[in-house]
Amino acid sequence: MRRHSRQLGFTLLEILMVLGIMAVIATLVTVNVVGRLESVEASASARKISAALRHTRLTAIRTREPQVLVFDLEARTVAAPGRAPEKLPDSVTLKLFTATAEVRSDKEAGIRFFPDGGSTGGRVAIAVGEREWQVRVGWLTGDIDLKDSARERLQ
Repeated sequence: MRRHSRQLGFTLLEILMVLGIMAVIATLVTVNVVGRLESVEASASARKISAALRHTRLTAIRTREPQVLVFDLEARTVAAPGRAPEKLPDSVTLKLFTATAEVRSDKEAGIRFFPDGGSTGGRVAIAVGEREWQVRVGWLTGDIDLKDSARERLQ
């Protein structure tokens, strides 16, 4: 009859190493998920602004009166005619480039559309980290174009 002097199981050091590895993996996954969530919020904001611009243009054409999409950079809102202002997430950086005549203050400006479909033109940049989305409005035609910097780099 043999006696086993060793007991089966894990040492405290082995358990601590496994817990440390799990903590590192959890941290990496969390950072990756949060980064993607911010990217999704920025992309959704760019699409929301693009839709608000299209709505404003169509309203100008339908009513035969100039219409303005108003950006409040301090409150981080976008207000289309006949709609409640929409709040943009704090995680995104917002920059507006528009005609000087459409600047109401250092915190508020707009892009105006005319009954013929034309506009004052402009560009809205939405960024998170190094990734940027640009919504461009043509001044002559009022066409609205959404560009994603990451997709342009891949092409």
